[in-house]
Amino acid sequence: RIPTFVQIQYLLFRPSDFENKIQVSPEEIKRYYEVRKDTFKIPKQVRVRDILIKAGPQDTADQLEVKKKKAEEILEKAKKTKDFGPLAKQVSEAEYASKGGDMGWIQRGSLGEQIESILFSMKAGDLSGVLTARDGFHIFKIEEVKEEKQKPFEAVKDQILQALKKEKAKAEASRKAEDAFYSLFRSRNLEGYSREKDIPIKTTGLFKEGDDIQDIGKNSLFYSSAFSLKLGEISPVVNIPPNFYILKLVNKKDSQIPPQDEV
Repeated sequence: RIPTFVQIQYLLFRPSDFENKIQVSPEEIKRYYEVRKDTFKIPKQVRVRDILIKAGPQDTADQLEVKKKKAEEILEKAKKTKDFGPLAKQVSEAEYASKGGDMGWIQRGSLGEQIESILFSMKAGDLSGVLTARDGFHIFKIEEVKEEKQKPFEAVKDQILQALKKEKAKAEASRKAEDAFYSLFRSRNLEGYSREKDIPIKTTGLFKEGDDIQDIGKNSLFYSSAFSLKLGEISPVVNIPPNFYILKLVNKKDSQIPPQDEV
């Protein structure tokens, strides 16, 4: 069986085409910052060193006990030394042992809630004690702490300007596409509308569901919209981020079983 093939003509509404025409006032930028102030915070970070004694499900209860005791002995040594790094190099089994156990700056969401709740309650210079994790027994030391900080307005105003431009350009592209749909509902003359409004128009080759379509790629929403149309019919506005489309079916070859001689 040969599957159904269709050919689509479509109008293309790109937010990027409208960005340069968008105006954003200083008041809008300031209001955006005030309303979303929490999103412009630098979260608390801690710089951590770690000693790991590896353990896991393959270990027996006795083996786990021996490894835990070893970690506790190392903790006692760590309490007596000022420099955690050389000790980590000597005894840690973690991948960053060669760096003195230095894990760099950590923020919430990277080590798991249970361990992070302990680390983020500690001060610079504190040792964690022996903590049990999936990969074994850890001893953490906090080297430095950076408290949560609010980014000042001046530092983020350009970022906000670009965000607002993109937001407004997307809304404008969507509005233009909806206007076009209502204008074309009866005439269905995509080419005339394209010339009149200077909106890009493109025509695909014949394609079947699952084919790679030039400038679109493989997109289930484009397929479903295209294959639901009758010949000459136009689709409602189709949003395939970041763009908006109006589709028209211009050619269709129905599915068929070819004659025996062909196959």
